[in-house]
Amino acid sequence: MIKKYISVCIILCGLCVPVFAEDMNSSDWVLSIFAAEKISPAETGSKNYEIGKPGPGARITFRNKYSMQLMIFSLGVSAVMYSDDYLYLSASMNLEPDDISDIQDVSLISSVEASAGFLFLETNINAEENFSLYNIEHSGFTVSPGLALRGKIKDFLKFSLTESITWADETHMEKNFSETDDGEKYCEGSAFESYATKFAVKWVPSEKWTIKFSALRGSYLEKASNSPAVKNEGGDVFWETKLMVTYLISL
Repeated sequence: MIKKYISVCIILCGLCVPVFAEDMNSSDWVLSIFAAEKISPAETGSKNYEIGKPGPGARITFRNKYSMQLMIFSLGVSAVMYSDDYLYLSASMNLEPDDISDIQDVSLISSVEASAGFLFLETNINAEENFSLYNIEHSGFTVSPGLALRGKIKDFLKFSLTESITWADETHMEKNFSETDDGEKYCEGSAFESYATKFAVKWVPSEKWTIKFSALRGSYLEKASNSPAVKNEGGDVFWETKLMVTYLISL
């Protein structure tokens, strides 16, 4: 399975080469070395929190549009299709093992995200697949439209406040909320899963260094909040924090 994971990573890298090779001027390339960490609920509805997977990694960016990110046990590829002062369109794909406790049987999680924004309106569409050695399990997709207000203090300190609501399809709801302790289905069908408020700040103390921090407070909505997964754990309100420190190297 590890060989399969490495093979998929190599394929993703190969897909990026034709795009990156459009113009090989060295001034178009930027290498970022970063360390990132996340604290979030251990599982859906849980009041227990855990520190995320190891976060050191590197990202190479071409013309501020295309990037490839490599972290410990994960690989990400992203592209900005269009961007100006009023509108942006972007897409990304990430691949990482779900559990590395058994080195002989590692399942992979592949997530695809598309983002769009116009002025203060943002929309994120996420789809996730779980890959194992013999089958592919679809984990559903979510759509999270939100309203983002942004501001800055000169150019070294930027901040944003985002209010968003997440709609999840039937597959996602069944996988995360629908099954009771005796295996019966609690609910079926798609629903609005949660509502969240996110505050983010970006500090640029120098041309080389960037520090990003974000804190999110979310609340599960009625269908998810009344599910066994949330009721048994009592975590109908959840928090998530992220911190990333980046150092830029121009190639």
